Amino acid sequence: DGGEDSIAEAVHAELLPPELVQVPAPRVLTTSIPVLDRLLGGFEAGKVTLIDSGSDYVFHLTSLLCVRSVMEGGEVVFVDGGNSIDPHGIAGIAKRVGLARLEVLPKIHVARAFTCHQMATILLEQLDEKVRDADAQLVVLSCLPELFLDEDVPLSEAHQLFLRSARE
Repeated sequence: DGGEDSIAEAVHAELLPPELVQVPAPRVLTTSIPVLDRLLGGFEAGKVTLIDSGSDYVFHLTSLLCVRSVMEGGEVVFVDGGNSIDPHGIAGIAKRVGLARLEVLPKIHVARAFTCHQMATILLEQLDEKVRDADAQLVVLSCLPELFLDEDVPLSEAHQLFLRSARE
């Protein structure tokens, strides 16, 4: 009898909260460049992705991801440890996809660090609040390790700061 099945479904539907009945697909941020998206597989929400390269292409990639995140309705927190953010490049990418620079740039919140101590302070004490306040969908940590290789900071101190920052 089909009546028992519909009663069982109704009971299960009432007992389970809606978020358990439907499992949302993870959000994935893509570059919209098919070859690159096949190689990288996209950037899944809630996951940390490390991109390391000696090439400046990485900076172009982060600019592209910032614009893509804003296109999808998100905001960005960009922690810049190497003075690497390129507002002109971001504005150029935005223009190519039909957005005005003022539709994109204000949604990218930049925190700059020039020393390992400043970077550690941003990561350990300020980042959570910045992400929460901006309701950021993307966080970029640019040139993270370089600041911790400062010859003016004792190696043991820089190492401890880096470890604490990386754990956070």
